[in-house]
Amino acid sequence: MWEYSYNDGDLYYFMNMETFDMVPLNKDALGASFKFITENTPCKLLSHKGNVFSVEVPNFMDLEVTQTEPGLAGNTATNTLKPATLETGAEIKVPLFINIGDKIQIDTPPGSIWAVQNNPFKSFACSVATHAARIVSFITDFALRRSKTRKGVYYYDNL
Repeated sequence: MWEYSYNDGDLYYFMNMETFDMVPLNKDALGASFKFITENTPCKLLSHKGNVFSVEVPNFMDLEVTQTEPGLAGNTATNTLKPATLETGAEIKVPLFINIGDKIQIDTPPGSIWAVQNNPFKSFACSVATHAARIVSFITDFALRRSKTRKGVYYYDNL
């Protein structure tokens, strides 16, 4: 097991938890989900013949929102999203009721909010807002693939 220690420019250093050896990796080997990782996070380094080609990060990370527009009371029933910056510097879209200082759980592969810590109501509303946005996106994409034939029959491409 490895642990992300720190970065120095484009090099990111990982420490082997058993031998305490340090391995530097170029930013190219990290992958898109690495933007949600903080220092001292356990990771898996995938290698072939001693060459690391990828880093597996945890599926969920608890991160604090450091920058976003102020939330408005009562905005829990809408699927509108706003930009937010996390403590790692990653930028994501969050529901309107998320505020600066909220600790949220991120599902790292897609980069979506999974839960809000210590607030079950916000966690449920986050889940609803995230899924509603995905459904709207799917329906829009589905509608764009619809084509009409000469006889008025609809068919769908690329499903």
